[in-house]
Amino acid sequence: MRRHGGWTGTCAPGPGTSWPGGRSCGWGRGPGGRWTAAGSTSWWCAAVASAGCCCTRTGSGISSFRLHLAAEGKAATTVRTYTEAVQWFAATRLLAKAGRTRWEEAGKQDVQEWIAWLLDRYSAAYASNQFRALQQFFKWLAAEEEIADLVAGLRPPHVPGKPVPVFTGKELLRLERACAGRSFQHRRDAAMIAVLRATGIRLSELAGIRYDPGDPRRSDVDLWHREITVHGKGRKTRVVKITHDAARASTGTSESAPGTPRHTGRSCGSGPATGGR
Repeated sequence: MRRHGGWTGTCAPGPGTSWPGGRSCGWGRGPGGRWTAAGSTSWWCAAVASAGCCCTRTGSGISSFRLHLAAEGKAATTVRTYTEAVQWFAATRLLAKAGRTRWEEAGKQDVQEWIAWLLDRYSAAYASNQFRALQQFFKWLAAEEEIADLVAGLRPPHVPGKPVPVFTGKELLRLERACAGRSFQHRRDAAMIAVLRATGIRLSELAGIRYDPGDPRRSDVDLWHREITVHGKGRKTRVVKITHDAARASTGTSESAPGTPRHTGRSCGSGPATGGR
């Protein structure tokens, strides 16, 4: 068994220090010459700064966990979310509160108290996501190291059901009227709303739809059969059916588009939605 050792490194960050996920913080020296975050752009930067810990040199354990997630094909956002959750827990709970710098020094109570702390300040859904990130990390760490899985046997916080707000019929009618017109932009936006209304797909899935009428192999849209191939979270692919109205709206978009191949996603400006990069 190889040993990862401590998870943290203390160092003096420079201005514009890069953090996990490509985020950055502005740093300066506070009272007593201590490095502090000035105008941090993320809660994670502020948390680490308050712990007096600079993680520009993260521990090999978290770095190896990040590599493990990437090698499993996890989405970049998932990799960032999981690793930042572990770093936040380590910096704020273990180092700042107890001065512990090795995973072997942590216990189940640390996880429980951390989740209780999160529940006092954030939603149950957010605390549950943080718990599941720690769950994945400690499960992986237990398989790599000769230490116990701290989260084994613990349950995630209960997340009460919460109705998802939906557009009313009047609101949808206003959206459709706002897109009335004969320009490509009007027809594109009308087609996007029609597809969203017919299928309920995610906005990110809509933005990733490819359309190339000259090459079906490069197109996710089959207007003849009223089907769209959607690429969802976790690289899962599925086919959704659209209504006749949505198909007609999409046909109008393809006929008036400025060029192909194109995507039929993001509204306004350059990018996948407009047929050019």
